[in-house]
Amino acid sequence: MPEQEEKLVKDAPASAPEAQDRIKAVPRKAVLKLHRFELAAFGAASVNDAYYTHLAGSGSILFHLHDAFALGVGADYLYAHPRGTNVDVVRFSLTSVPAVYELPKLFAHVDFFWTPIYGKVSIFDDAILHFDFYASMGGGMAMVSSDHRMPAVNLGVGQRFFLSDWIALRWEVRDHLFVDDQEVNGLPRSDVQSYVMFMLGASIYFPFSFEYSYR
Repeated sequence: MPEQEEKLVKDAPASAPEAQDRIKAVPRKAVLKLHRFELAAFGAASVNDAYYTHLAGSGSILFHLHDAFALGVGADYLYAHPRGTNVDVVRFSLTSVPAVYELPKLFAHVDFFWTPIYGKVSIFDDAILHFDFYASMGGGMAMVSSDHRMPAVNLGVGQRFFLSDWIALRWEVRDHLFVDDQEVNGLPRSDVQSYVMFMLGASIYFPFSFEYSYR
């Protein structure tokens, strides 16, 4: 604390505690991401398909150009598509004609991340948990097979909870959009496919530590 601020605190009379309270302590950000790599892994499941649940394992690597901006590459491998009971209801009741199409196996994408909100929350007055909110957008491809690929775009929002200087828990909701060919009653038809995935995972930052810079 500078000498002038120390003198102000010491000279303040005990009857005027508000004078001491004029000096506010503004804590620094607990974790800086600037010029660090972020390696993330997720488990994911679709939330917007009434007939199938699409399960995926996802991974990404980001480089933080700024504490609020990052570029990254990612991939989502869809390893299972368990069918819901609504498929049988539709088929047995003849209320609809199901389309015939191939399910994607992989999303690969390049993304831009923006982190506009940083905050902290007190946990039972014993600890402070730091967090941020981010938004992302990107482009890439959806792959059904090695010779069947479609251009794809994605939009997402998510949140990080920092457990230490180099590890964070994350959740994210990401919508993958692409145009696919389907077959309905033997006739080809193109349609926009939307896979909204809820993702839960963790991130590790490299290097593990960072330094504050002063200007």
